[in-house]
Amino acid sequence: MAQQESSPKDMAVGCGCLAVLALVLVSCSAVVFGGGDDEKEPSTSFTSPTVSVSDSATPTMAAIDESARTMCAQSALAAAHHKVGNYDEESDAQSEAAMDALGSSVPEVQRLAFGPADTRSARIQAWCRANVRVKTPKVKKAAPTPDPYPTDDPSDSDGGGVSDVRPGAFCSPGGATGTWRGRVYTCKGPGQNRWRR
Repeated sequence: MAQQESSPKDMAVGCGCLAVLALVLVSCSAVVFGGGDDEKEPSTSFTSPTVSVSDSATPTMAAIDESARTMCAQSALAAAHHKVGNYDEESDAQSEAAMDALGSSVPEVQRLAFGPADTRSARIQAWCRANVRVKTPKVKKAAPTPDPYPTDDPSDSDGGGVSDVRPGAFCSPGGATGTWRGRVYTCKGPGQNRWRR
């Protein structure tokens, strides 16, 4: 005997019938098990609703631990550094805030430590504004760090020479002088100018 495939319409009708049957059974069971002929007088007393406190909403001040306070202080420091343009220091403070969030015993604070850095710092700042009062520290613009590999300016040395040259490399202007490992080289031809002795 070959089986016929059910069409989507037939399947929908079957599911609808099952749903109606389930509703009928549930309502019958409520009538059968829900009570019998015992009718009770409706109660005229009023019970006041109870108030429950959820830990997932805003934690109480007792629930905010020292790690959460330190996280908020680091977050405020990061915001202050951003305001004056100290972006390296801002990044360091944001990383410290995330580490403090991980060290907290409050689960809500621990969850703040995860996610991309830009949204993480925004979420930490928002949580701190809502839960912890932190005074924003005043910071100054950081002094620029010296370049570990300064470029030599030819106009700085005496006579317009260059202090460090590579022998055989092309150069200009002709007649300029420079040194390589303590030896003096001159920019000269024949042909194209190169650093020569």
